[in-house]
Amino acid sequence: MIDRARELYPTLDLRVADAAGLAFEGEFDAVFSNAVFHWIARERHPDLAGGIARALKPGGRLVTEFGGKDNLRWLRVALVEALASVGVPVEPDFGPWYFPSIGAYASTLEAVGLEVVRAELYDRFTRVDDQSLASWIETFAADFPKRVPPAHYDAFIAEVERIARPRLSREGIWYVDYRRLRVEAIKPS
Repeated sequence: MIDRARELYPTLDLRVADAAGLAFEGEFDAVFSNAVFHWIARERHPDLAGGIARALKPGGRLVTEFGGKDNLRWLRVALVEALASVGVPVEPDFGPWYFPSIGAYASTLEAVGLEVVRAELYDRFTRVDDQSLASWIETFAADFPKRVPPAHYDAFIAEVERIARPRLSREGIWYVDYRRLRVEAIKPS
């Protein structure tokens, strides 16, 4: 994607970098992120927040939206229970994501000197475009099926669908139970 963006916008300085290892010093008026922070391991968020705080000019702002507390609540229940049904038990919070509460994330940002001026946690049930819950799982929750022995994959998916159907399917259409955390913070002048 970056290569294509460089072709389309050759005057922009586009880089691939570790978000929790930013090395900028007061260079930016704003930092924006959409649907990225929940993929960064919980223990790396202080580094992420610190890098953003250093990268912002005084008066600069951070605007981000990502999975918040209880994101994928019902789908995760189905995934965890389906794993157990094929003999692969995991902890209830298993998965590659970090879904903090408003308070937890505000504290992380405040600890590095950013001032949270707005934070919102809201539900956003989202239709699965291709109507295949299995496809969504393979794309966004691959850590779950990777643990399933190949001979049990179909049974695993069928069990996820059986458990999730009452809460996440309407008239045969699958929805994912997203819960988003939107945060705006500023670096004081």
